Amino acid sequence: MAETISGMVSWADTATEKTSQLSQLLAALVSESKVKYTEATVKASSPTLEQAISKAGQSEVAANQKLITEQTKGAKTKAAGMEALARVGQIFAQANSIRSDMDTQIQQINGATKDRQFQARAGQRDVQLQLAAFLTPGYYTPYPAGASADQQRSFDRKPVSYGKLKELGALNPTLDGLNTFVAIGAYRGNDRPRLDIRYNNSRWPRDDGLMQQAKQIQAIMIELGPSLVEMGLMEP
Repeated sequence: MAETISGMVSWADTATEKTSQLSQLLAALVSESKVKYTEATVKASSPTLEQAISKAGQSEVAANQKLITEQTKGAKTKAAGMEALARVGQIFAQANSIRSDMDTQIQQINGATKDRQFQARAGQRDVQLQLAAFLTPGYYTPYPAGASADQQRSFDRKPVSYGKLKELGALNPTLDGLNTFVAIGAYRGNDRPRLDIRYNNSRWPRDDGLMQQAKQIQAIMIELGPSLVEMGLMEP
């Protein structure tokens, strides 16, 4: 559209200059405008020069109007095309917005589905039995070295805190993390069903059976801990 308008402006400048030249020509011939003019023999009905020039001017105006109409039509066509492109852009933007909303909804649905799957697994009897040393209500509270009596035992019976296990590094998938995890679960002061008492022996990592069992129980806790908290089976 900008290119079309620029072309029309250029054409208008040229037309203006041409009109100025015609005006000067008319001024020079005005004195002769009453003279009869014709390409044939002059007759009483022959047009005067003034009439001939007027007719020529009318033809020029008609030609100019036709050109302006064509130029305007072209500009309108281009404008319609640009409007259509803008509309297409709006449609794409709306489509992208709808797709983004759908992706968000799908993610929410998948997240909710995954949470339900975790909760369903966390509610299974065998899982709760493997985690009994942490899920069963009791007074013992995992604590760091040098903790006070209030930090070692709770006032009310309740499950172990998932956040406390993370804080103490018991959920780190390393040998140190695993050692802390089983030490809490097998601790003699834990008044819940404890893990295998052999975990209290510092040489337990050399027992492949104990090692695999400890890894499995810790992995379950890492995966299902948040769901257990949501279900009220563990303290936050």
